Amino acid sequence: MTKLPKVVPPKIVPKIALVKSADERLASPLALWIIDTESLPEKGKQITRTASAEECKALAVALDILGVNTLAAKAYTIRLAESHYRVSGSFEGEVVQACVVTLDPLVNKVSGNFSAEFRPESEISEDNGVIDINDDTEIEALDGNVINFGRVVFEELAASLDPYPRKADAEFTPPADVVEVKPPSPFSVLAQLKNKEKK
Repeated sequence: MTKLPKVVPPKIVPKIALVKSADERLASPLALWIIDTESLPEKGKQITRTASAEECKALAVALDILGVNTLAAKAYTIRLAESHYRVSGSFEGEVVQACVVTLDPLVNKVSGNFSAEFRPESEISEDNGVIDINDDTEIEALDGNVINFGRVVFEELAASLDPYPRKADAEFTPPADVVEVKPPSPFSVLAQLKNKEKK
């Protein structure tokens, strides 16, 4: 009896998901801007961060702009209670956006302040949607023992961008082949009606 050759099934290589979730995209540009709560002094800690060249490139891609030349932030972190922390500070930088009229590169200065309170995610879900309208401090979830304040800086940076960047001397010029069509004068319409009546 002839033995059939053993059939070896092809090795299945799992596909790697290349599309990141919205949370991953928001967190990734400044993923290294973190604070370890276990090493946080009782009196708090002042931190200064400056974006590297690679981080600037990642920021430009995430923000969908031409470039981020510089970004620096200062943050003060303090423990409010057990597993409750507050991070507040400011940022400033320089971005390159496309003029909405000419599409030429336009360099803009950006700056802003931020304040966020970090808590365990389980406690945030237990708030039952109660919002204090007198407190504009954002509530963020702790990543274990890590405070990802880079996520807060990124969100504030995105909010500070000019939605319609335009050069001071930029003027829109319609194409030469566009002919302006004016609505007919009511008097000309009336004259046409009278001519029809005479006929």
